[in-house]
Amino acid sequence: MKTMLVVDDMEINRAIFREMFFREFEILEADGGIQALEMLKKEGIDIVLLDIVMPKMNGINFLKEIAKDKNYSNLPIIAVTAEAKYQLEALQNGAWDFIAKPEREEIIKARVFNVLSRKELTIEKERTETLARLQFETEAFQYKLLNSLRKYGVAAWEYDVSKKCIIQNMNSQATHGFDTIVPNVPASLIKSKYVHPDSVDDFKELYREVIQAKPEATRDILVQNADRTGYWWERITYIPLFDIEGKHTKSIGTSIDVTYVHEQETRLEMAKKCASVDSLTNVLNRASFEEKVSFNLQNIDECAAFVLLDFDNFKFINDTYGHIAGDCVLKELAFRMKKALRSTDFVGRIGGDEFALFITGIIDETFLSEKLDAIIKSMASPIDIDSAVLQQTVSMGAALKRGKGNVSFGELYSRADTALYTAKRKGKNRWYM
Repeated sequence: MKTMLVVDDMEINRAIFREMFFREFEILEADGGIQALEMLKKEGIDIVLLDIVMPKMNGINFLKEIAKDKNYSNLPIIAVTAEAKYQLEALQNGAWDFIAKPEREEIIKARVFNVLSRKELTIEKERTETLARLQFETEAFQYKLLNSLRKYGVAAWEYDVSKKCIIQNMNSQATHGFDTIVPNVPASLIKSKYVHPDSVDDFKELYREVIQAKPEATRDILVQNADRTGYWWERITYIPLFDIEGKHTKSIGTSIDVTYVHEQETRLEMAKKCASVDSLTNVLNRASFEEKVSFNLQNIDECAAFVLLDFDNFKFINDTYGHIAGDCVLKELAFRMKKALRSTDFVGRIGGDEFALFITGIIDETFLSEKLDAIIKSMASPIDIDSAVLQQTVSMGAALKRGKGNVSFGELYSRADTALYTAKRKGKNRWYM
């Protein structure tokens, strides 16, 4: 129900309007202009019936005061006065209409409802004009943005959220090798293998963020090049755009080539791996093995075994079949060691034909015995090298670590080395702890 404010210093006049409109309006009353101003600040008023001749602040001064505040520009005020000069003065100072005294009820009501209709038309007209202006400004901004991107050679496009299609500029077409409109995105680009399988999850997540209108959605995606002869890394960024009603209708997408960045990262990873891995056997080198074991010793509260491993009489293979054959044997035996262990265990080449194992999560000594017996057995299987069948045995010395922070790498190494010496002295091809 709309609210009507009746402003009149005479109670009887206010009562007449109250009786006349109580069915259509919630009626508020003020006995003068000053009180009416205070009520306007606190209440949501839809229309004002304003007596002109009042003490303290009359209706004309009330109209002048209201005119100073733009918040009341769409507030309909109907002046109530018997004198023609006041009717004209009221209209000149912003009244929407006037009611003469006395006047028939049906005419009064007609004037009130006509004014309210004008108010609704005025508000709708202003809303339409505002929406049209915002629409124009939005489209102008989009046009300038895309033109600026095109000027600097940036691939840019629009993504229509409801139609799930991409509309490309010329730079984007040349970059991606697609027609102007690309339908059913992202599904079609995934199905066609345009997006590399390794990047599918990131690509889906990118478009989930686009649909959610994230302020900036960015992902590096591996995609096919324009002539479909290979792949390149593309950093795709989307910024949402909203229509004049605040609805997310499209997003602007841009991309830059970041292939070099990813190639550099790959080279750095390879260099790091080469720095930590023995180039012949592809197990950890001594420095990396010691680093990983030392971290475990200080931080992991579990039982583990440090095992030194030495191939029995390996010099015979090098002397008889040559160092190339010896290297092949080392690679094969290192492969067997890694295969016999779990992903949580470490294998390292300490030097020459000496290797070390670090076996984590030791439940009990029976578990360790079975694991070491399995390694002894796997090492003894024949190896085919250039038509020669070689057999290599191994001796191992083990030392247990319990808890964390109570033993160093050097201490474990020394204990395992002593155990290895004992295994050799007892006849080789065995382990000792």
